[in-house]
Order: sequence, then structure tokens, then C-alpha cells
Amino acid sequence: GGGTYGSSLYEGCVVENNEAGGYGGGAYNSYAIIISDSTIRNNKAVKEGGGIYRADSVTNCLLAGNTSEAKGGGIYLESGAVTRCTISGNSAVQGGGVYAYYASSFINSILSYNQATETGGGLYSDAMSKVINCTFANNSAKTGGGIYGLVDMTGGKLTGNTAEENGGGLQVGYAYQKEKCVLTDTEISGNTAKNGGGIYSGTN
Repeated sequence: GGGTYGSSLYEGCVVENNEAGGYGGGAYNSYAIIISDSTIRNNKAVKEGGGIYRADSVTNCLLAGNTSEAKGGGIYLESGAVTRCTISGNSAVQGGGVYAYYASSFINSILSYNQATETGGGLYSDAMSKVINCTFANNSAKTGGGIYGLVDMTGGKLTGNTAEENGGGLQVGYAYQKEKCVLTDTEISGNTAKNGGGIYSGTN
């Protein structure tokens, strides 16, 4: 952890301009962790979690300008809940904004202007994550500009996201073709890609 290692509670903190040669540029957490009302910005990790590596709960936080050379520019989650957060301008190879390894939840949050050089500009979800009333706007990636993977999404928006190849708004990951993403009352607008400007659910 470039900034902090192993703390169980962060409240009202600013964690910025740190760097880790391994995991967690801003914060590395090896066990249960709660982060609230904090700013995590301009941190860098060589491995997963540019801003945060692992968290059970992230609430009312700003994550901006964080970078991972692997997964999870803003946050790398094993499983956790992200609520009322703004995650913007982060970058990674996979999951520019957030990489969720196990099923996680995202509620009333904004993921915008994040970038992945490969997959999942805003979010890479490696298992079925719940996404409720979230906005994914102006994120970019090679595939899955807004979201890559599996989500059960209710409300919210996928808007203005871009993919070089497949799934400007959403790409259902190739490994998950037998499962189904679910979108209910979600606005999908102004996304662009070579294939599937809004949603791509093809095979490889």
C-alpha cells in the first residue's frame, strides 16, 4: 500500500499522490475495511488497485486520477459495496474505474471518464454485480467502454461511452455467454463502438 496498509476504517480522509510497487497505490486492505466521506486521488499501483485494493464498503467517496498497470484503476474489489461515490478519470488495463472480482454492488454512483486499455472502461465485473441507479458516462476501452462482464442493472444510464471494438455501453464478457445480463429501466444513449454501440453480446 503506497499510502496506507491494513487500516479497518477511513472516514473523512484524503489519500493522494502515493505509489505502490505492488498493490493498492492509495490504500491496501488485507481484511474488512470501511471507507467513507474520503477522497482518494492521483495514486498509482503497479499491480491491482490504483486507488484502493480491497474494501467491504466505500461510501460518499471521490476516487479520481488513480492508475493501475493491471486491474482496477480506482478500486479493485474482491466483493464489496460502492454507494454514492464519484469514480472519475481513473485508468487501468482492465476495469479503468473499478474491477470487481466477485459479485459486488454499486448504488447511486457515477463512473465517468475512466479508461481501460483493454476491457471495462468504467467497470469490469467478473461475477454478477448489482448496479442500481448508477451513471456510466464517457468511459472508454478497447472492449466494453462502460461495462464489461456481468451486471444486473436497474435504472441509471449508460451514456457517451466508447469502445474501439465491441460494446460501447456494455460488453457481455465472452466467459459469461451462458449467463445473462439484466437491464431494467436503464437509459442507453450516445455510446459508440465498431460492433454494438450500445450493447454487444456476441461470441468470440
